Amino acid sequence: MTTDGLKNQISIISWSAGALTTQWVMTFFPQTRSKVKRHIAIGADFHGSWVMTPPVWFNMYTEAIVQQVPWSNFLAALVRFGGSAAHVPTTCIGSSTDLIVQPSFYGEGWPGLRDSWRLNVGTKGVSNVDIFKLCAKKSIVAGKLPHIVSHDSLLWEAASHKVIFDALANEETFLGTAGNVTLGDCSREGMMAPNLPPGSEERHAEIMPELSDYASKMPVRGWPEVSLLEYTEPEMAVYLPFLPAA
Repeated sequence: MTTDGLKNQISIISWSAGALTTQWVMTFFPQTRSKVKRHIAIGADFHGSWVMTPPVWFNMYTEAIVQQVPWSNFLAALVRFGGSAAHVPTTCIGSSTDLIVQPSFYGEGWPGLRDSWRLNVGTKGVSNVDIFKLCAKKSIVAGKLPHIVSHDSLLWEAASHKVIFDALANEETFLGTAGNVTLGDCSREGMMAPNLPPGSEERHAEIMPELSDYASKMPVRGWPEVSLLEYTEPEMAVYLPFLPAA
């Protein structure tokens, strides 16, 4: 999270379910939106993920996993109150080959089919960038094989960081685009973002195995899905509660 002190606004950079939580807060606590200049969502699952279904079948779940199943009450409430659209300028960075957030490979322009990590434009701007498709095209044109862009590698890919810093530097639309991403950013030799500490790739690559091991040891809970608070009910046309003061 970065701070833009002069305007008393913040820029939020989120990953995975952190983006879903951020979207929930800005959907149901609309007074927070004026405090956020931009949201950069990496590997988000705004519409849930098919991958969350098997853990429920095999009794390896918690409340959070159940809420990320695509047909959960949690996600239905988010969509009902406009949470599938951006509330602030939002740059969504995803990958067709992200095996944690699925579906992620449809792209845009398919009626009724949407990637989990993409947001609709809404009243604010949105930039949806598929790092795998972006880099695969550049690599194939150059006669090179594309590489897989995974859920965790989105955090350290040079191409991802180009989009992130493009968004942070953009003081007009506050959005990041793929325009400045080069073949060098996409190549295997250059896919690690510059200025990251040595060993970052190895440490970040441990994230998903650690999370999987942690999840397998957690007590099974959260099914049936936990009840949502009253403010998410369909008849609540106007949101009343407020976040506690900081």
